[in-house]
Amino acid sequence: MPENGSATKLAAVIFSALPGGNRNSNGNFNNVGNNGNWWSSTENDATNAWNRNMNNDNGNVNRNNNDKRNGFSVRCLRDSKCAWFFINTIMQLNLFEENTQSENEKLLRDLFIAYYDARRNKRNTHNQLKFELHFESKLINLHESILARDYTPARSICFMVHKPVQREIFAADFLDRVIHHLLYNYIAPVFEKTFIHDSYSCRVGKGTHYGIKRIDHFIRSCSQNYRHDCYILKLDIKGYFMSMNKSLLYEKVKSEILRTRHKHDFDIPLVLYLIEKTIFNDPKQNCIIKGRNSDWQGLPKSKSLFQASENCGLPIGNLTP
Repeated sequence: MPENGSATKLAAVIFSALPGGNRNSNGNFNNVGNNGNWWSSTENDATNAWNRNMNNDNGNVNRNNNDKRNGFSVRCLRDSKCAWFFINTIMQLNLFEENTQSENEKLLRDLFIAYYDARRNKRNTHNQLKFELHFESKLINLHESILARDYTPARSICFMVHKPVQREIFAADFLDRVIHHLLYNYIAPVFEKTFIHDSYSCRVGKGTHYGIKRIDHFIRSCSQNYRHDCYILKLDIKGYFMSMNKSLLYEKVKSEILRTRHKHDFDIPLVLYLIEKTIFNDPKQNCIIKGRNSDWQGLPKSKSLFQASENCGLPIGNLTP
């Protein structure tokens, strides 16, 4: 993704027709100088299509449906980065500035950003391609369901992997992965400061390569540059994910968010609502199982969500754990 500056410049070119108004189905022009319209990729019905309208006078951004015969000044590009440019353009044109955005507008923006995060390295997967077909309308519908507090996680796909070790995986639906990235973007800065330096899971600037460099540093330091013996302890907490109590986890996360509430720029009740929905979701219910029963042979009970105690266990395979 380009830096914000280059994205903004390209966005200005793509959406430079904001003052151009639009042509109605009868051929007349209106709203010249104060409105811009962009078609969505999704139709409303046989004669109408969804579109986005931006008003330069009052800063409103609306979702409408209009006659397909209308000749809007710019038709939204189906380029993969179109929505990202769209977001940046809105910011640069001050149609709703950061400090004047409503919580609803911020949420919609953040959902688009979370979508692009979720699809990174997933562009060729079936679920991502299916979601991308009409991703604008799906994100808008997701936005509306969150605001109405009726968001419900979809069915997960359960399967086994055997490399590097045998492991039970629950892959969330792509729409739920967008929610996971949304939550990560919100709360990662909250918990980042509570981690020790040598914690590497899902942290920016950390990872396998950085961990290897740190191990090399510790070995050299402990052995005085390989002149003395040193020892490495490798261990695993038995049934760590499957024995995690959901109620305790939620209360700890909630407590930390509320303790640092003065530092947050997100809607705390909304974020806690989504966290609760994610933690207490039971992916075993109505899940899609891929593979054979024999795939589970040899897997210890402490490593299977199907064997976890009531109100315990988090699925392996999602960003949030």
